[in-house]
Amino acid sequence: MDDRKEQGFTLIELMLALAIVGIVVALSTGFIVDLFNIVQPSAQRMNTKQIAEIRLTEISKYVRAASAIDQDDDKIILNGKTIVEHQDKTILINNSDGTLKRSFSNIKDFNIVKLDEVYEIIIEVCRDDECSKFETVSTKIVPRNTTP
Repeated sequence: MDDRKEQGFTLIELMLALAIVGIVVALSTGFIVDLFNIVQPSAQRMNTKQIAEIRLTEISKYVRAASAIDQDDDKIILNGKTIVEHQDKTILINNSDGTLKRSFSNIKDFNIVKLDEVYEIIIEVCRDDECSKFETVSTKIVPRNTTP
């Protein structure tokens, strides 16, 4: 008999260990890929929401200064001229002389709703070109100069 102790692993033990490690890595990779697929749309949604809030803040300035608000056509009027209006997925902001000052594209919907003395401004901003996904933001504003 040989008194030497066997040292090391057999080939079968090594192959079994590698197979187990391979399975663990394969499962982990799938989990990590799924995690990134969740994070990207979430970041896109947050980015769209931030853009919508910035646009809503700018529109709010015009609501506060408006001389009239046409909630049927969702228009903001200053001194008889339409300053803010929604046309073809775009919000148009005009100068007091009627020329275009700036525009916001990818707007699915723009609504002005009167609640007592307060107006609620609601915009829906598209997250994609088809506008199948969108973010909705709203704010309530008390205009300073509107006539009933």
